[in-house]
Amino acid sequence: MMINPDFTLNQGAWDAASVGGASPAEGMFFYGANAMAANGGNPVGLYSPTTWEGGSSVSHLDTDNPALEAMMMTHAGPDGPSPRVFSAIEVGVLTDLGFTAVTPVPEPETYAMLLAGLGMVGWQVRRRRV
Repeated sequence: MMINPDFTLNQGAWDAASVGGASPAEGMFFYGANAMAANGGNPVGLYSPTTWEGGSSVSHLDTDNPALEAMMMTHAGPDGPSPRVFSAIEVGVLTDLGFTAVTPVPEPETYAMLLAGLGMVGWQVRRRRV
């Protein structure tokens, strides 16, 4: 167990699991009910390389698992802008962590299209009045 009965960190378990081993069965896993349900009832592997990587280790999904490697919550992703969609596993992880809604943020192009459309409508209204 990673957390002791008194809700303190089990340092020995953390040290052993946070840097993975030679097999995918070694390392750290997320056991949230929603994430496990989305992962076929299995715990979700967390990124635990054999050498600790600050900012990435244990805070991302395991890219050594081919089923998880294309997800947004991995430690490495594609360069540049591209559409990002949360998988059912990622939504399960976020739900287990307490997030209740994922609200998309409009891209700047969306605002530009809105302003262009409103400008066209205004131009048409003014043109009809004259």
